[in-house]
Amino acid sequence: MSASRSVILLVDDEPSSLKMLSDALSGQGFSLAVAMSGERMLEQVQRRVPDLILLDVLMPGMDGFEVLQRLKANPATKDVPVLFMTSLHEATDRIHGLELGAADFLTKPVDRAELLARINIQLTLRDAIRSLVTKNQELELARAELAATAEELRREKDALDFELKERLRQSQRLDSLGRLAGGVAHDFNNLLSVILGTADFLGLGMDQDDPRREDIDAIIDAAERGSKLTRQLLAVGRQQHGTLQRADVHALLQETEPLLARVLGEDGELELQLEARHGCVVIDASQLAQVV
Repeated sequence: MSASRSVILLVDDEPSSLKMLSDALSGQGFSLAVAMSGERMLEQVQRRVPDLILLDVLMPGMDGFEVLQRLKANPATKDVPVLFMTSLHEATDRIHGLELGAADFLTKPVDRAELLARINIQLTLRDAIRSLVTKNQELELARAELAATAEELRREKDALDFELKERLRQSQRLDSLGRLAGGVAHDFNNLLSVILGTADFLGLGMDQDDPRREDIDAIIDAAERGSKLTRQLLAVGRQQHGTLQRADVHALLQETEPLLARVLGEDGELELQLEARHGCVVIDASQLAQVV
C-alpha cells in the first residue's frame, strides 16, 4: 500500500508526544488519526481499521500490552502492524511485547528518521503479505480449476476407454461372425457347385425351345449369383479385399432384378427406379450385389 493511502493511528496519553509524532509524519503522505487512551483507540478501530498503529506502552487505565492483546484477538485488526513506543529499557518488557505480537519497538524520545524507516518497513511488509495472500487465493482458484479439468479429462478418458473396449468386443464378435460365415459359405459353395453341375448336365442336348430350358437357365443363373455371394462371404471371413473395377451401377442393379423378382414370387411386386445415368464408378460389383 502506498504512503498516500496509508492510515496511521497514533495512540499516546501525552499531547506533546502526539504533536511530536504528527510533526514528524507530516508531509509524508500519510493519513493520521489520534487517540489519547487505549479504550478510545479500540472504539476508533471499530469504525475504521488503520494500516499501522503507533502505540504507547505506558498509559493510564489500559496499557499498551492489554490493548495489543485485544487487537490480536479481533479478526478485523489482528494483522495490523503495531509499533510500540516506550521508554522501557528492560529486555523482558520488549520480549513480552514481541510475544504478544508487536511488530517492532521505538524508544522514546523517537528519532524522526528511525520512525519513518520503521514505518516504511512495516508498510512494505504489510503490502507484501497482502500480495502473497492474493496470490495464494489465485493459486487456490487455479488449483481448483485444474482439479476440475483433471476430473473432466478423467471422465472423458473413462468414457473413451469404455468405447474402445466396446469397439474391441464388437470387432471380436464380427471377426467370429465372419469366420463362421466363411465356414458356412465354403460348405454352401460346395452345394452350389453340385447344383450348377447337375443343371448343366440336365441341359445337355436340350433344345433351346424346350419349355424346361427356361427353368434350367434360371437355376444356373441363381446358382451362379449364389456362388458369387458365397465367394464374397469367404473373402469377408478371411478378411480379404474385393476387386475394384469401373462398372455401370444401373446395369448391375438391373442384373439383380430378375433374381429379386423370383425371390418375391407371384405375391410380391418389384419396382426398380433409377435416376439418370451418371457414368461408371469404381466399385466392387459382388459387394453391391450382396447388399441388394
